[in-house]
Amino acid sequence: MARRGRGLQDVESGELDGRRLGVLLRQLDDDPQPELVPRIVDHLVAKRRRGERVGGRKPTHTPEQVARAMRLFDTTELTGQEIANAVGMGRSRMYALIAREKAAQGA
Repeated sequence: MARRGRGLQDVESGELDGRRLGVLLRQLDDDPQPELVPRIVDHLVAKRRRGERVGGRKPTHTPEQVARAMRLFDTTELTGQEIANAVGMGRSRMYALIAREKAAQGA
C-alpha cells in the first residue's frame, strides 16, 4: 500500500487491500495469546507437581533397567560394559543414569 502512495485513511474496505487490512486488524484485536499463556503455564506447573513429563524426548530406558544396572553395579564384579550389555544400554548412558539416580536418592 505504501508503494502506491496511499495512506491508511485512503484504503476503501471494498478493495482487496482494505479487506486484508480489516482481517488483519480483527485478528490483532482478538489475539487470544494473553489469555492462553497463563493457562499453559498453569497446566505445565500442575504436570510437574504430579511428576509427569512436560516435554523433551521420551525416556529410552525403563526404571527397572536402571534399578537392575544399579544392583549389578553394586553387587557384582562385572565390568561396566558387561553390566550395560546385560541390561540393554550403552555403557556411558548406564553410568549417566546411575549417577542421576544416586543424586536423586541423595537429595
